[in-house]
Amino acid sequence: MDSRDSERMRSAHGDESKQLSTNEGVKLLENAPIPEGTKITVFRECCKNAVCLYFEPPSANEKCISRYLWVVVATPCEVRYIEENAPATFSLNRGSACHTNLTGGQEAFCGGELWFLGNDEVHISGASGRYPPRSNQELEDACQIFVRKNYKTYCLGWDEDIARPARVCRKKGSGKWIS
Repeated sequence: MDSRDSERMRSAHGDESKQLSTNEGVKLLENAPIPEGTKITVFRECCKNAVCLYFEPPSANEKCISRYLWVVVATPCEVRYIEENAPATFSLNRGSACHTNLTGGQEAFCGGELWFLGNDEVHISGASGRYPPRSNQELEDACQIFVRKNYKTYCLGWDEDIARPARVCRKKGSGKWIS
C-alpha cells in the first residue's frame, strides 16, 4: 500500500482536518480482544453460517453509535480508529468524526468503517471518502493488519460494478472472511 493525501480536503466544515487525540476518543488498534468499553454492534438483519454473513450496516442517518472509522496511517505505521459519534465529536461542525480527524489531514494508506461484533471479531468496509482503498487488493491488504492483530476479520468486499469498496453486503456471499 502506498500512502497518499486525503482525496477530499476541500470540506464544508473547517474542522474536518482537526487532529483528534486519545482524550477525544481516538484509539490505536491493539491485539484482540477489544478494549473494555468498546461498543459491540448488533445488526438489524443477520444470518450466520459457515459460508456467508449477510448484513446491512445501519445507514448514516441512523447515527449508529457503534460504527467506528479506521485509517492506516503511514508514520508511524498504525491503525487509528474512533467511534464515529463519540461524545467529543459532537462539538465538531459536522457533529461526527471523519477520517481526516484521525490523521489531521496528513497522509494515510487507506481507511473505512469498522464494526466490532465480539471481543475478537470485526467487520470492515473501505467506505472512506477521504482515504478509500484504490483496489480490492489494497482493501484486503488493510484487512490483513486486523488479522495479524488476531481479529476474525470479515471484509464487506469490493463492488466491481462501481470499482469502489462495497458499503453494504448486497447479497449473501458478497463479502468474505479474510485469513
